[in-house]
Amino acid sequence: SSGHSRVTVGKMAHLISGNGSQGQAGILIGASSTNDLVAYTMGGSTRFSISLTVVEFDTAAQITDSARIDAGGALKVLASSIVDTTSYATGKPSIVWNVNPQSGVFIAGNFVFNTAKAIIDGESIVTAKDDVAVNSFSDVKASTVSLAIPLNDLSPEDQMTVFNRVEFFGKLMGGGGLSGKAT
Repeated sequence: SSGHSRVTVGKMAHLISGNGSQGQAGILIGASSTNDLVAYTMGGSTRFSISLTVVEFDTAAQITDSARIDAGGALKVLASSIVDTTSYATGKPSIVWNVNPQSGVFIAGNFVFNTAKAIIDGESIVTAKDDVAVNSFSDVKASTVSLAIPLNDLSPEDQMTVFNRVEFFGKLMGGGGLSGKAT
């Protein structure tokens, strides 16, 4: 996933808010983004699987150049970005009910390049009758699960499927498992 979410007030822009019937009117300039990625790869007869997620995202709320802001109340410039990635790489025997562990190479990884910025710069002029707040927030959660499956001695009737095992281990490791996420 790559891209950007930007709100820019620039060049010769002039934003004005006055006093409303309910009191002072403020100005909010905000940008937000949410990226939720899940990658699931299961090895086969090659006994190899690699699962990767890559996120490059830029979130910005900015007042630049010669922009002018006159807020009758508060001015808020806010940027927030949330990234949640999970990669699952597993082995899968030719018979799902096989109780022998599968050896092999199972690699899972996440690469996250994420920025969130709120900026007032250049020759911008900002006036407000109340507080001026410039805030940015970035929250990144990256999880990887790499398993040789199956790994237990249960009879075939008592074993879980490969998918349910990954779901179980994902929840065990503090993630939400796979349910409710796009794959």
